[in-house]
Amino acid sequence: MGSFTADEIKESKFKAFAKIKKYLEAEDVAGQFTGDYFGAEKVIVSWIGNHKGTLVEYRLDHCDSFYTSYSGYKVVFVRVGLFQQKQISGYQGIHRALVDIAYKQLCPKEESDAFFQKYITRFNEMVKKQAKEKSEQQS
Repeated sequence: MGSFTADEIKESKFKAFAKIKKYLEAEDVAGQFTGDYFGAEKVIVSWIGNHKGTLVEYRLDHCDSFYTSYSGYKVVFVRVGLFQQKQISGYQGIHRALVDIAYKQLCPKEESDAFFQKYITRFNEMVKKQAKEKSEQQS
């Protein structure tokens, strides 16, 4: 079995990271996606890698409506190989999925502080604002 070279993986991760940062620059991150499971947006972002000596693709995928109603996940992080597909984690929102995967899987160490300050802090502030608005509505 073959495997990808370190340079091929690094280049693929770099492209995926750049794509995620482009998505995160939008005012309404989740609004960029229709959530069409059967359309071009099923795979939000992907990159190549090796897992236990086999070629794999790591992806963020939209879930279909049945799986979303069953699991509560709108987006899943999966590892796809020739003979298997494994869900690694699931997310209830696309914004959270993009931030989490970019920071934990793709972000170069030298960019991690800047990424955290720019995107994760903004995401956390948005979540706090939504929670505050929700609690005010319930009062």
